[in-house]
Amino acid sequence: VPEDTDIEGIYEIDADGNLDVPYAGRVHALGLRVDELEEKVTQRLVDEAIIHEDFAMLDISVLQWSVADVFVSGAVFNPGRKTINGLKIELRSFKQTQSSGDAARDRFLSNALVSAGGVRPDADISNIVIRRRGEILNVNMEGILSGDPVPDISLITGDEIYVPTTGRFRKELARVSQITPQGLRLFVSNLSTPRNPRKVDGDATKLPYGTRLLHVLLSANCVGGTQLTNSAKKALLITVNPVTQVTEIIERDIQQLVSDPDRDHVNPFLMPNDGIACYDSNVTNYRDFARTVTDILSPLSLLKTLIGD
Repeated sequence: VPEDTDIEGIYEIDADGNLDVPYAGRVHALGLRVDELEEKVTQRLVDEAIIHEDFAMLDISVLQWSVADVFVSGAVFNPGRKTINGLKIELRSFKQTQSSGDAARDRFLSNALVSAGGVRPDADISNIVIRRRGEILNVNMEGILSGDPVPDISLITGDEIYVPTTGRFRKELARVSQITPQGLRLFVSNLSTPRNPRKVDGDATKLPYGTRLLHVLLSANCVGGTQLTNSAKKALLITVNPVTQVTEIIERDIQQLVSDPDRDHVNPFLMPNDGIACYDSNVTNYRDFARTVTDILSPLSLLKTLIGD
């Protein structure tokens, strides 16, 4: 408000949709466009004789859109209630100094899908359903895969998002995108030789979405070494089938993975929270057993020698 420092400032609309303005009192802002809110507040100030109608030039602009609580279900990795457009405490004061446009950047459909862990590879992203106050919107997001324009809908509190399933694994959805997981957290056990004597390196447990089994085995030092002793090693994958949601145990011969890495059923894509274990070859097991026996017998031989002396 020009030349009126008592009114000009930064305001927050409360949970009931009201805006408290000095001299104008409580103004109900819920459901109004910004220009409509300007007119409503201006009229209040004119009615209260705070500003003259002929000189009223009140201006309202949005510094930050509020958070939105939405509900996501269907073919996503982590369904449930999600809060989007949240702002970290350290960014709040900085954000208030920035100008913004008409849209809330972090309140779009794609943000809600990512907050729900991303869509699963069996998702039907051509027919995502948004339920809003009794109305139903159908959104086709196939452009995410092809590079075509995508109708990314701005969401409001109470929206319900449902992602249907195709009932089949779609390879093109097993990669990083705006609506899929950005990365994988894996649980890897490495008991092969050679190995990291302390732990599996972080590069083997945190990988981009779309990574296949062989890549993790390479990162965990399960592949390679002396061919005679390592060629028969095996890997065990514990995963939840994204289509059936049933836990599966998949065993693969590492040499077969190395020989045929491009076949999906041989070298499967990994899903969040998968578990992988490496098993040594029989030759390595026999060698380690022999070492153990030797380690046990050596002190006995030394003790016998000492007693004999």
